[in-house]
Amino acid sequence: MKFFLIALSLTAVLAQDAEDMSIDSLLEESADAELPCTIKPCFPVCKAQTLYISYGSFKIPYQKNVCAPLASCLNANKACQALLIKTIQQAQAQEKIVKASYSAAKMAHANHAKKAAAAKAATEEAAKAAKAMDAAKSWSAAKTAQYGAAVREYNQAKATMDAKKKTMDAAVKQYQKTKTDHLDAVAAMHRANSAAAKALADFKAKAKAHCDSEALHAQLVHSLGHAQLATKNCQKFGVGAEVGGWRKSGTGGFDGWTNFNMVFPQDKFKFKSGGQVCAWKMHKGRSSGVKMQVYRGSISTFKLIGSNTITSTSTGTAYVYHVPANQRITVNAGDYIGLRFMSPATIPFTGGGATRWGSGPGHPEVKVGHSYRFPGSGGRQYAVTAIMC
Repeated sequence: MKFFLIALSLTAVLAQDAEDMSIDSLLEESADAELPCTIKPCFPVCKAQTLYISYGSFKIPYQKNVCAPLASCLNANKACQALLIKTIQQAQAQEKIVKASYSAAKMAHANHAKKAAAAKAATEEAAKAAKAMDAAKSWSAAKTAQYGAAVREYNQAKATMDAKKKTMDAAVKQYQKTKTDHLDAVAAMHRANSAAAKALADFKAKAKAHCDSEALHAQLVHSLGHAQLATKNCQKFGVGAEVGGWRKSGTGGFDGWTNFNMVFPQDKFKFKSGGQVCAWKMHKGRSSGVKMQVYRGSISTFKLIGSNTITSTSTGTAYVYHVPANQRITVNAGDYIGLRFMSPATIPFTGGGATRWGSGPGHPEVKVGHSYRFPGSGGRQYAVTAIMC
């Protein structure tokens, strides 16, 4: 509905005369959207011209205001209309890519589940075959021992020896057959595991392609003021795990310091597995910028692994920044979330787990790949969370 109203307002503005336009009423539906450009009302420009009343040999001059729309304003509105329509078309095209990639990832996920089930069944069958082989092997060993005893008593019990040998031969034959069945089951298990691994790799690739296209689509619709159109299907494929302390309620307080680094060596802000950070979710109480970071270390000395710069933006209790694919931070299990505030501090905190901070406001910025000793410490939890890919 909102796309239709925007297009309608663009057409109406360029079609009407300047004195008949009412831009406020036409754009009322999309006034709160952050658009790439804005169509403005074009007011007429009036100039005084000298005209004449002629009658016979009489020619009497008089002044008249002649008004016409401002051409540069009309051209600017026309260019803005073209830009908005192009952005809408890009968002619609990206939406088709998102739907296609989601279908492909969903099919790959189902295929992986089927292969994994087959691998599990093959593993169970191999275990049963191994157990049967061990039992047959024990039985064969017992019969072989009995055969040896019969040989030592050959002179007294040749008939008994022949019977035991016949029994032993049957046991050995059964053992060989059971061993062959076991080897076949093991081979089938390896084939099933290989197919499952291939299906898992295919699923991960398609899930990543979907998440990348979903993130790009989210950025496009957000730039058009239509963030509600963004989809959130990555979590259905086992991605999108969240690490951190974002919360829906409770604003907390803001730091008085500016331009300083912090790290949060507490379990809530600790990555439990490796991967990449594809987005940051936070309670953004102020529009100033912030650098979201990942550290590796312990006690008071930590190494900066990666940093994402979020420039000045709008505020919100659930603000989400989607990290471009070529800027995503690769993390290991055991790494911690950290940040560097600009001016002023933009994310609130409440009392809580361990937090380390720099030597004071305005201390030199920590560079990626360098270690830094954080002298300050206290108990705080900041309303920010990392979303994994």
